[in-house]
Amino acid sequence: MAAASIGTREIAQAVLATSLSLVVIFVPIAFMGGMVGRFFSSFGLTVAFAILMSLFVSFTLTPMLCSRFLKIEEHGIGHSGSKSGWVYRAVESTYEQGPSQIDRLNRQRTVTLMAHPDQVSLNEAVQFANKSVAEMNLPPEYQIVFGGQADMLNETAYYFMVALGLGITFMYLILAAQFESWIHPISILAALPVTFPFGLLSLLLFRTSLDLYAMFGLFMLIGIVKKNGILQVDKTNELRRLGMPREAAILEANNTRLRPILMTTVMLMAAMVPIALGQGPGASARASMAKVIIGGQALSLLISLLATPVAYSLLDDFRIFLARKWSQTFSQRTAL
Repeated sequence: MAAASIGTREIAQAVLATSLSLVVIFVPIAFMGGMVGRFFSSFGLTVAFAILMSLFVSFTLTPMLCSRFLKIEEHGIGHSGSKSGWVYRAVESTYEQGPSQIDRLNRQRTVTLMAHPDQVSLNEAVQFANKSVAEMNLPPEYQIVFGGQADMLNETAYYFMVALGLGITFMYLILAAQFESWIHPISILAALPVTFPFGLLSLLLFRTSLDLYAMFGLFMLIGIVKKNGILQVDKTNELRRLGMPREAAILEANNTRLRPILMTTVMLMAAMVPIALGQGPGASARASMAKVIIGGQALSLLISLLATPVAYSLLDDFRIFLARKWSQTFSQRTAL
């Protein structure tokens, strides 16, 4: 029980900072405007509440279970094993289709055709529909107007950028409050610029278009990637407080935190594989979100592990430079 308590206190700040920064990433989704906000407001609130509950469990139930069931190997140095079971639950969802509706709009008869693209992306479905309508050679008085997700895709970009800006701002403020520094959050968020390119590159590798779910996959990827930086910076600061030089603390922190970073990354990628390979109605749309997370995590892992220590060292040099300049200026003014 003492070991579980010590282990919990050691990573308490990192876990708290990671959880709160994830919450502020998903909370803006709940307040997005337009049709997108109506569909995904419950999604943002549900994820934020689930993260807060997981934070409570990580500080209470998880240490208790570790103290009771975690078994240390008798022959081994620095390695431990545990005996646990996996409980699989199959959840089946049934979808019902409603009848088509024929309405009038502006005194003209309107025929509404509802369809859910299966095994194709939203962009491909829109292009196929436009091509099919063009081949029908309809009279000039006929026209086609897209609604539903196709119409939402146009307004999603604006609300997506607004929510992204708010999420990054709140995340920076949370990290600044947790680490009591305006500099350390910048080094943690230094991995974000490489997240977007690799997330988009994963869409090209998987031959998936940038649809609504892919955008939310990029949004989630931002909240996931920065956890590595939190673990690195937190351990580096801890070692420096013990008197270790900066370069040695950076190397030791990365060596110590490499294993949990790899474990959480592989676990997350494995959890996204069933969604990426899912079948059935709507599976192709949800698969784009999983593919962005899998590809973005795999491609940006190495660079993100290098970006945070380099940014930490450069920003620390910049902080020392500013402190020296400020001290010289203050001394000169005092002398005058």
